Amino acid sequence: MKLSVMSNAAWMMSEKIVSVFGVIFVTSYVAKSFGPSVFGQMTFSTSFIFNGTDRCHLRYRNHLV
Repeated sequence: MKLSVMSNAAWMMSEKIVSVFGVIFVTSYVAKSFGPSVFGQMTFSTSFIFNGTDRCHLRYRNHLV
């Protein structure tokens, strides 16, 4: 039982590490291919979109409860 729990924990931690490095690799590749100004504009507009969708979800959830 204890070996199974440790094995599952190791797999979960390794998946998180691979995921973080994957995000760093993809983000750096996109920034390199688009250039700093276009990448900055993209991330700036994306932050507004995500901020707006989060506010909409919170507003609708408060009305439904």
